[in-house]
Amino acid sequence: MKRMYLSTMHRIYEAGYPQGEVGYVYCLDWETKQQFRPPIEIVPHQPPEGKSHGSRGITIYSGQLHVATSGNNILVFDLDTFEKKNDIRYPSFKRLHQIKSHDGYLFVVSTGNDKLITIDGMIPAELDLSQAAELLEPHVIQRTREDQWGNDMLHFNSVGWAPNGDEYHVYYNCNMVFNWTQQQIMALNGPLHRPHDLAFTEDGFFVNSSADKACLFFKWNGEIRVVNKNLEVPPPGIPNNTGFTHGLAIGDDILFACGSPTKVCAFEKKEPFNHIHTLHLNDAPNECIYDLVLDPRDWRIQ
Repeated sequence: MKRMYLSTMHRIYEAGYPQGEVGYVYCLDWETKQQFRPPIEIVPHQPPEGKSHGSRGITIYSGQLHVATSGNNILVFDLDTFEKKNDIRYPSFKRLHQIKSHDGYLFVVSTGNDKLITIDGMIPAELDLSQAAELLEPHVIQRTREDQWGNDMLHFNSVGWAPNGDEYHVYYNCNMVFNWTQQQIMALNGPLHRPHDLAFTEDGFFVNSSADKACLFFKWNGEIRVVNKNLEVPPPGIPNNTGFTHGLAIGDDILFACGSPTKVCAFEKKEPFNHIHTLHLNDAPNECIYDLVLDPRDWRIQ
C-alpha cells in the first residue's frame, strides 16, 4: 500500500449553496487509486469565521493523524483504527490553516492572529510575525481585517523547511515566500498570485499560486518553472474556485499537487515535471482539497 490522507473543506457561498457542511479526510491507497476506508467526517467544534467550513491542514505527528479544523481546534486520530483520540484547543488558535510535524514538534499556522504556534506536548511557544513588520508590512497588498497586526495582516498560510533547515513561510496577502530564518524574501509577486503551500527539493521549492490555478517551481539559481497550470473553466453557476491549487507533498520522487474540486495530480519531482496521473475523488462543486500528508510507513518522504 501507499497510504495518503487528504483533508477537504466546503466553501460557503451565496444562497443556493450548502451552508455549514462538514469537512472530510479521505484515506487513499495511491497504488490502487482506491479509498481503503470510508472518509472520516471532520466536525469543527465551532462555526467558521470565514467562508470555508470543515478541515484545514493535516499532518502525522507522534504517530497519530492530526487534522486542523475551521473551528480553531485540532482533532487527533489513531493511524490504524482512526478512532478519535484527542481534541486540541488553545486560546491562541485563530483561523488555523496549515499544520506540520517537524523535528519533533507540531507547528500550527494561526492565520487570524499572525502567529506560528509550536507544540511539543508541554506549554506551546508562540512566534509573533510582527517581529518582521519592517520587512513585511510594505508588501501587504490587501488588508482584509482590521488593518493591524494580530488580526490577519499577512494571511499566513503555510510553513516549510528547506534541506538546509531554514524555515520558510507563505504570506498570501503579500504574494510572498519568506525565509524566516534568514529574514529574506525568496519570492515576491511576479508569477505568484495568492501563494499557498510549499514543498522542497535539493534544487529549489514548489509553491502553489492558487489564484492563478498553477503550481510553480523556484530554483535556487533564480529560474522559475511552471509545473502545472489548470485551465479548467467552471461550468455556468459553479463558484470560481474550480482549479484552485491547494496542497503539496513529495514522496518517492513524486510531487503531489492538489486542486479543486477534489483532484489529486502527480508529477515527477524533477524537470521537466512530467505528469504521471490525475485522480478525481468526487465532483462536489464546493468541496475543495485543503492539504495532504503521506504515510511515512509507506513512502520515502523528503
